Amino acid sequence: MKTIVLILFITAISPSFAQPTMQQRIQDSVIGWKSLADFKNKQYKPLVVDGQTFSPYQQSLRDSFITWMQRSYVPIGGFGDIYQRDFTSRQNKFPVPQSIGMTAGIYGFYKNQRTGKYEMTPNEDHNDVFIYTNTLAGINNAALLSSPDCFYFTMQKDNYASTFTNQKLIDEVKEFGLHDDSRFSKYLVYFLSQSWVTVVLTPGNKLPIVQLTKGEVLALCEKGLQRELEGKKDEARHMSSNNPSYYAGVIKDLDEKQYPQCIKNLNTLKGKYKDRLNEPAVLYGWAGPSFADFVNSNTTLFVEDWYQDIPGYPVYRYTKEAIDNSKKDKPLWVEITWPLEKKGTRVKSFEVYKAMLCYFNYDYVYDYFFNPEKVKGIAYAPSNAAEQKEQIQRLKKHYTVTETNPLPQGVFFMDDFSANANGDRPAGWNDSKTNPATIVALNGKPGKWVQLGKHNNLSPSTALKKSLPENFTMEFDVATDEFNFRTGGAVTINLSSYPTTGEGWVVPDSKGTELSLRIEAGNEADYNNNNYRGNAEIKINSTVSSYEGAFYYTHDLREFTNKKTALHVLIKVNNGGALLFINDKQVAVSTDFKKDYCNNCVCKGIPPGTAFRKITFTNNTQNWSPDSKSNAVNVYISNIKISKN
Repeated sequence: MKTIVLILFITAISPSFAQPTMQQRIQDSVIGWKSLADFKNKQYKPLVVDGQTFSPYQQSLRDSFITWMQRSYVPIGGFGDIYQRDFTSRQNKFPVPQSIGMTAGIYGFYKNQRTGKYEMTPNEDHNDVFIYTNTLAGINNAALLSSPDCFYFTMQKDNYASTFTNQKLIDEVKEFGLHDDSRFSKYLVYFLSQSWVTVVLTPGNKLPIVQLTKGEVLALCEKGLQRELEGKKDEARHMSSNNPSYYAGVIKDLDEKQYPQCIKNLNTLKGKYKDRLNEPAVLYGWAGPSFADFVNSNTTLFVEDWYQDIPGYPVYRYTKEAIDNSKKDKPLWVEITWPLEKKGTRVKSFEVYKAMLCYFNYDYVYDYFFNPEKVKGIAYAPSNAAEQKEQIQRLKKHYTVTETNPLPQGVFFMDDFSANANGDRPAGWNDSKTNPATIVALNGKPGKWVQLGKHNNLSPSTALKKSLPENFTMEFDVATDEFNFRTGGAVTINLSSYPTTGEGWVVPDSKGTELSLRIEAGNEADYNNNNYRGNAEIKINSTVSSYEGAFYYTHDLREFTNKKTALHVLIKVNNGGALLFINDKQVAVSTDFKKDYCNNCVCKGIPPGTAFRKITFTNNTQNWSPDSKSNAVNVYISNIKISKN
């Protein structure tokens, strides 16, 4: 195994321009695997676990799974590792098919407060992928029915047989992408919940499992109740071995009250279903019935016993042939289970989901086991390999700023995003990858634009490496989608002179100044009433001695509306004074800024020597959509230029 060493450089305090935070770097980083698999020339001896013998070939299947996983997914925003224990089936309770495979865990990072180093989160923060032969995820032991002779289990009724035919189920899960094309419909697929999905690769899409009938379940309940009775008696004797009179009372209660009540209720169910014994059994509960359920007066066993219509849980067993044939080298089926995520959620989790959805090559794995001639002599390669490679290279370049043509005389910083492709994140700019900013083209508006992620701070902390000059002019364009609500796109621009740590936090007890501007589009239908909400509020907030306090000015912004969807903004800072221009017209000057609850307070402007270290653009658009999804309004920025006065 080849070990990968990850080195993260952390700056405790950034006295110059604020750099990307460590968390941003982690989210945007191709972190990699703890070790890369290299099983060439590896030799195995037979492995015995719980009376099962795994041949050298069966053990090598685990190696193949690890190799395929690591070629399909390069950990992004997390640290990859392969779980080294419990990778085979166990036979210590009841017989199940012999199984072997691998579990991959993608772990988060945390800062060790004692050492100051970033380390892999050991237990809580991980996303797992499971690839195993001859096992099924999401099945539940029907404990009362199972015995050392046979294992019985339940599955959700909406299982693999319904995934691509049940429209209600399709509507619930289609946003996860497995219904977008035919890649998955050729296989058995079932959703364990809104959080997990399992893909089963097996010839003919037929699993060697048999659904029980009502008659079989009732007969197994009778045997199970007898086993439970004896087990409860043994437990009472063990727990009260020093008090024979106590366990004698417990046993008497079991023999004379509880067990007879169980048999009475069971006989009632037998009578109820005497003409339906050959019907498929669908149980009321995922764990099947229990001894306690039969003690109750009204035992709910099947879905028909419940007072309202519910899906229930069919109950199954593996065929004897499956148990026997699973011991052979060739697997009967391969099960691949992975977590589901939605776009805009946590980076590490989403990238695991995306890799298993887009890059894992299910067709190759199927052919490797069940059509081997089709892949003979062909090494495993991910699906959409070119797309995967491009994404990895793009992330590796994200913090590398390519020098462009020299800036015009007097221009300190400029970015019109023309060097970016649509759909990319803006190069040299940084935000969280949860709801990240993306490059787009807007109808009727020239050039490239950045669509800001909701409530996500976007900063040019890679592209802009130095603090702003004391006197400068900053200008940019803002656009909003059309909208029918009271307000549309809203963005806050914030400039801060506070020193920050490597984590992006303000250094405790430090002094500084912030200059911020919040712009929000209003609806022209409210022009002539008191409900118009379009405004531009510029604020200076300082903790520097003699300049303390928050002073602001609000402009009634009628230049940015549901019909006038773009405007040009210019902020000029000179000798401590701040001026705001909208569409080249001055609308505010810092000498007019006011302070709440202080009519006599005078704004002195920005303290001398202030050097703004950090710039952020934040999407503050209100979401008026009832479901928080449809009718969403976005806000965009472009043509950013900072000049030295």
